Amino acid sequence: MTIKEKLLSLNVVKDNKYLDEYCKLIESNKNTKREKFKTQKHHIIPRYYYRINNIDLDNSKENVVNLLYKDHFVAHLLLAMCSNSDLYCYNNFIALSYMSKKVTIKNLDYLQSEYEQCRERCESYNPMYNDIHKKHHDEVMRKKETRDKISSTMKRKVQERSLFTKEHRKNLTESMKNSVYVYNDLKITRIKPNELDKYLKDGWKLYEKRTYEQKCGKEMMTKLEHNFSMFQTRNVSCYCIIDSGERFDFKSIRDATIWWFEKYHPFGEHYSECVLQRKIKKSIKGEKITHGNSNHKDYKEITNIKWYK
Repeated sequence: MTIKEKLLSLNVVKDNKYLDEYCKLIESNKNTKREKFKTQKHHIIPRYYYRINNIDLDNSKENVVNLLYKDHFVAHLLLAMCSNSDLYCYNNFIALSYMSKKVTIKNLDYLQSEYEQCRERCESYNPMYNDIHKKHHDEVMRKKETRDKISSTMKRKVQERSLFTKEHRKNLTESMKNSVYVYNDLKITRIKPNELDKYLKDGWKLYEKRTYEQKCGKEMMTKLEHNFSMFQTRNVSCYCIIDSGERFDFKSIRDATIWWFEKYHPFGEHYSECVLQRKIKKSIKGEKITHGNSNHKDYKEITNIKWYK
């Protein structure tokens, strides 16, 4: 089914010249790669369709394309001109409203240039990109006193049941009820029901508790559930071996992240516990430790250390 046929079948748009132009724009950008400060992610079947019809948003590759900022503007302008209802049209103009009075087809290149400069300025003024601010922030967050305060506050809020509102807890419960579990040889994960077909096509299997042991055997069941529980917590003991052959043991992955950062700064001067934890877990699973996008000049592979549970 073509993009045009899909949009028409969903009754999102009406068939006119603006729809044809929109489809041409999408097709011409199917292979456009994400560029920092230059492109934006655009949903081919727009976000508002899912929100208005109370449907889970489709974030699959088939429904997402990277567009230059100026082309993203044009895309919503074309969608507005071929929308099948006033509500859909309104949502497109809401997306365009902050610049609709200033933009014409003639100055789209100027608009693109302004957008790129704006995004670069936003990053340059971000205090966390300032070395002095970053250093102070990292020093404070690594202090035991700070971590203890955060931990005690979180525990108190959980006990007082004030961390989440009653409505939030209800939504979390409903989300759990409406989820399904799938598994492969390495792990079990929770997904939305509308994602099940995609996972099954990729070789995953539906997790059914009562029949799971019959399908995989008790040994595989134990292995998978151990892996699943392990990778949900940071309080797991681990050790590393560096390229000299020396071994270092840690009571928890959290302790390991602090040691790794202070000894090597493997991913720069900014300490991020979640990033370091994720890299350690990947290494434990036997995967390479890498940094950055493989197509970027800053990409590198960390080979001087390996992690084990």
